[in-house]
Amino acid sequence: MRRNTNGVNNGGDCWSKVMSVYKRNGSPFYYMDFVINGMRYKESTEETKKRDAQEVERQYRAEIKERQKRYGVAPVPTYWAASQHYLAIKGKTKQTGRGQSAKGAMARDVAYHTRLVEYFGAETPVDQITLPKVAKYVQSRISSDVGTKAVKASTVKRELNDLKAVLNRAKELCPGYVPPDFPKLKDSDARVRYLSAGEERALFLELPKWLADVVLFAMHTGARKSDILDLRWRDVLRDEAGKVTAVRVPKPKSRNPYRVPTSPAVSKMLEGLDSISEGDHTNVFRASHGGPIADPTRAWETAIIRSGVEDFVFHDLRHTFASRLVLKGVGLKQVSELMGHADIAMTMRYAHLAPSALDDAVKVLG
Repeated sequence: MRRNTNGVNNGGDCWSKVMSVYKRNGSPFYYMDFVINGMRYKESTEETKKRDAQEVERQYRAEIKERQKRYGVAPVPTYWAASQHYLAIKGKTKQTGRGQSAKGAMARDVAYHTRLVEYFGAETPVDQITLPKVAKYVQSRISSDVGTKAVKASTVKRELNDLKAVLNRAKELCPGYVPPDFPKLKDSDARVRYLSAGEERALFLELPKWLADVVLFAMHTGARKSDILDLRWRDVLRDEAGKVTAVRVPKPKSRNPYRVPTSPAVSKMLEGLDSISEGDHTNVFRASHGGPIADPTRAWETAIIRSGVEDFVFHDLRHTFASRLVLKGVGLKQVSELMGHADIAMTMRYAHLAPSALDDAVKVLG
């Protein structure tokens, strides 16, 4: 049944004069029209038999009465109304952001909410988006059912963050509304996504030079995007001959710097960039205009689309670094140290990539 409250106040008390269900000319369905505490509810019952329509009206009245008892007179907004309220507020916030970056973030929000509206229904009152329904949505996204494509838990987490933000904003429209708790997802619940050799070649063909340097650095050090963009020349370590040997990057939580040796490709790239260095405190990586890179999102997403690489985000370059090390036979303890993980348990998500190492370990028993 389609449910729209038009919010017309007829000055009624608790219950207005009861109107029986009725048919409109040319419609096979019965309609209902009633007022509760000054709020008018007028819509189709989507029933063609009067007795069934009266039962729908009775149940809907009871539901509205219960909602007003719980939330007050303010009607519970639909998911569509709540999402538009949220996007309008966020749109105003984004106007103060950085140009194309802000537009890209807003476009992603709209894409997430389009998917959420399709799943939960535009006319679904937000108090009907319950924890079991959210959990079912999560399962539908991370499972590869017939006709669907599984996505990473990190993608679903971003969608849930937006859904949670919408429901939290819904409290501004209906102060008595209480959003549900959300299921907690671990990134390890999903597959590890890393670039194949073919995907890497396709991607680098589409990257501008300044971004190709950043991506190469990410793939060969496992550093996070924010740490790469903030890397200074003082963090680039050299030997006595002046050759680049390693970089210092901060650990995720403690932010204490740790040393990551550089591959020959990264050392060569950094030594080439050194010619434009303006001192130890300046940024290593620069945009095409010569200044620090504010946000590479637009250029990155353009290259991803043109390359044909699917379901891949910038952070997956970090997974690519770790996965390739494990595939080459590097031990998980060493990979954990290179990744700056606080606990080797975080590195175990890559263990399945080296099954032969476990086989070889057991062979020592004879």
